[in-house]
Amino acid sequence: MKRVALSILLLAQPAAAMTSSELGAARQWVVGIYDRLPQANFDWSKQNFDTGLRGLVRRDARFASASRSVGAIDGVPFCDCQDTAEDYRVTRSSARSLGSARAAITIWLRNNGNGRFVVDVVRESDGGFAIADIHSLATPSLLAFLRREIPAEERELRQPLRGR
Repeated sequence: MKRVALSILLLAQPAAAMTSSELGAARQWVVGIYDRLPQANFDWSKQNFDTGLRGLVRRDARFASASRSVGAIDGVPFCDCQDTAEDYRVTRSSARSLGSARAAITIWLRNNGNGRFVVDVVRESDGGFAIADIHSLATPSLLAFLRREIPAEERELRQPLRGR
C-alpha cells in the first residue's frame, strides 16, 4: 500500500521545468530567428525544426515542387506574411516552460499591424533548440495544419491528370 501511495504521489508531481537560464537561451534563440526574418536571404524552411515538423515541411516542399504550386504553406509561418513591412520589429517576447525540455516562446510582432506568435521549442541533446510548432491567430498550430493538409496534397498528386 505504501508503494502505491508513493507512486501516486510521484505521478502527481509537476514535471521539472526548464531553468530560467535555459528559458532565457530559448527565448534569445527564437528572437534571433525573428531578427533575421526581414533579411533577403532568410529561408524560413531552413530553420532548425524538430523531426516531426521538419518532415512535414519537407513533404510540403516536395508537393509544391511536384505540382508546380505553392503547397500548403503560402507564406512565412513565423509572421503569417510573405514579406516584412517597413515597420517590422519584435516589440516584446517572453518564455514559459512546458517541462524540462520544452518551452513556449511568445513573440509580439509589429509588421504592418500587430501580431502575436508562439513558437514551441524543444531542447536537443547538444543543448541547442529545435522548433516543434508555431501558433498564430491565422494558424493555431502549424503542426496540426500540416498533418491535415499534406495527406490531401499527396492524394491530389496521385490522382490521374484530369483536364490539366
